[in-house]
Amino acid sequence: MADNFMTSAGRKYIADDNQFPEQQKRCEVGQRLRILRKELNLSQTEMGEIMDMHPSVISLIETGKRTLRRDRHTELLEMYPKRSISIEWLMEGTGEPFISLEDQLLRVNFGDDEFIRDFILIYLALDDSKKQAIREIVKQMHIKKEDRKSDAPDD
Repeated sequence: MADNFMTSAGRKYIADDNQFPEQQKRCEVGQRLRILRKELNLSQTEMGEIMDMHPSVISLIETGKRTLRRDRHTELLEMYPKRSISIEWLMEGTGEPFISLEDQLLRVNFGDDEFIRDFILIYLALDDSKKQAIREIVKQMHIKKEDRKSDAPDD
């Protein structure tokens, strides 16, 4: 599909979709950022505060005039720990805009020890009193470990 457009110098160009892949990608990422911002009920100013960017930069990204740098993803990921933003969706358009913490854990490679992932998933499903009980057990285990270290003879 070809698009006709005028340059700032008044020249007419006919461009196919593959002629400017970087510009097209910027526009698509910007559109997804706008969708995400609206889904989160944020203004450009609020999104800018979260991402440590001026609102006008958010506007430029949303309109495809500026690239969303990869180092800005950290702020997005930390916005909502229970409902994380999918960077794959934002940057590539694949999958869903939000991924659950459980889905994130399933993507983490725990090597041969899948117990850690399973423990975290089970812990997340517990009510607050049971989580507190586990925290207390872990705290006591840590105290005992430190006590053993201090009791060990010096070499």
